[in-house]
Amino acid sequence: RRAQKVRDRRRRAGRMAFVGAAATRWRGGKRQAACARPRLAAVGIRRGVATMVASTEGAADIKLSPEALRCLSFLRGQRSIFDARDGFSAVDAALMRKNDTARSYINDTQLDFATGAPGRELHKKVRDKADAISKRALDKVVTKYGLASKPTAVKTVDVDAQWILRVVSYGVAGKSTSFLNRESVKLYKDVYACIGGGKGMALLFDLLVELKNACATEIGSHETDRFFDSAVSVFRNVV
Repeated sequence: RRAQKVRDRRRRAGRMAFVGAAATRWRGGKRQAACARPRLAAVGIRRGVATMVASTEGAADIKLSPEALRCLSFLRGQRSIFDARDGFSAVDAALMRKNDTARSYINDTQLDFATGAPGRELHKKVRDKADAISKRALDKVVTKYGLASKPTAVKTVDVDAQWILRVVSYGVAGKSTSFLNRESVKLYKDVYACIGGGKGMALLFDLLVELKNACATEIGSHETDRFFDSAVSVFRNVV
């Protein structure tokens, strides 16, 4: 009887050892498979990055210098090129500064009830055609300077076209040609030195001229020409 009990214990111990080993192998296999997935995912990510880098290099995109990035961050954030100077009433100046902070044109309600802007009707014409004007000017500059394969350059010039046009429209609304902050305008120099290389300043001036031409085409008159001419003069003297 004692010998039978010993044999039963040995059989039970053998079965437990077999089950334990099988469970260990199964858990280990699952761990190995789980660990393999992140490795495969990592390889996929690296390949994706390599592909993205290759496509960017193929596009020959521009690279902004640290100084250009600093200037661009000021232009897009803390600093504005708008400055309500001669010819603006206190009320109009305050309203336009508010709109400039919001990156918006003067809406009809503001024009009708919050301002006595003498150029309100002309401002409306520019405002309502703003997208078409900036796009027409951008297309001209991109084609002339071969920027189509440089997405960073195109995006930068596109935003500048829209923002410069909006600021000029404030001058149009106030019928004043003194609407630019010269200190802020200086910041464009380093930015466009990276975008256009040796032709950076010419590109910037051409953008202003193309905005002037596009505006005249879209609104059907040359009433806004003098405001753009004033902006070109400031940019040439400052930048």
